[in-house]
Amino acid sequence: DALPISCFRGDFPATTNLASEGLEICGELGDLRGQAWAHRYLGEADLARGDLNAALPHFQSLLELAEQARDPWTEATARNMLAQVSRYEGRYGDASAQLQQALRAFEAAGDPDGASTVRASLGEVARDAGEPDRARDLFRQALRGHRRTGSKRGMAYDLEGLAAAAALAGDGVAALADLSAAQALREQSGGPLMPIDQ
Repeated sequence: DALPISCFRGDFPATTNLASEGLEICGELGDLRGQAWAHRYLGEADLARGDLNAALPHFQSLLELAEQARDPWTEATARNMLAQVSRYEGRYGDASAQLQQALRAFEAAGDPDGASTVRASLGEVARDAGEPDRARDLFRQALRGHRRTGSKRGMAYDLEGLAAAAALAGDGVAALADLSAAQALREQSGGPLMPIDQ
């Protein structure tokens, strides 16, 4: 539990140390799923700092290990993370394709929180591709899902996405209201926005 907590609270040096230790231990044990999750957090720490070149091999390893372990839930998570790299690189078609696969997997696994997270990721792709109306629709879908699951961190991301889409559409009042609500949720959940997104 310490690993995701350190990551989501923005302590990326601790995340890297814990994940590196976990990767070594899980490698010795032959624990494929454990190795996969260690790569996920190593990659996420690199991604948060904006180092896409360092993050990508970790997310590729996450996907490969998830496939070897026949773990569709972790595979869906890997596709979501790989899509983030593609989005930051401006490869929106690649990002959307990965996310559609992830969405189908989370829906098949009956994971509404994972599905909502992917809808928000699709919203980010639409927003960055200059499609604010589509982005708003996807962020609203994600927000409804995260409200049902009670994910404050997820709701904060969704509201930040809505704010950015509103700003792109020229609606500064809505953008400010969404950002204020997102900030309140971040303070409640103790999860700051990643440096790359700030």
